[in-house]
Amino acid sequence: MSTNNKYDFNFILNPVTLTGKRVRLEPLIPSVHAAELYEVSHVNPEARKVFDYLPYGPFNSYEEFLDFLNGPYIKEDKHTLLFCIIDIISEKKIGIVGYV
Repeated sequence: MSTNNKYDFNFILNPVTLTGKRVRLEPLIPSVHAAELYEVSHVNPEARKVFDYLPYGPFNSYEEFLDFLNGPYIKEDKHTLLFCIIDIISEKKIGIVGYV
């Protein structure tokens, strides 16, 4: 499991990993999940279209993406928790979902 007991999620509840038949949702830790998530969402123009429906992104660099995940928009809101979506078979990080 990729969660880290030392990571401060700044969330009102204790985050847990949720496992289904096809995907696992792990509380998102930028240092663990961000690199692969950036790659999958910025690999080509088609992948970047996911940001057409979001109030943030696409990001100009991995560092900008990491700053966003560690920044006040996410970290200062005790009512928001992001999860990394992981394909159980391939173990690839395939997306982000949020509990807000």
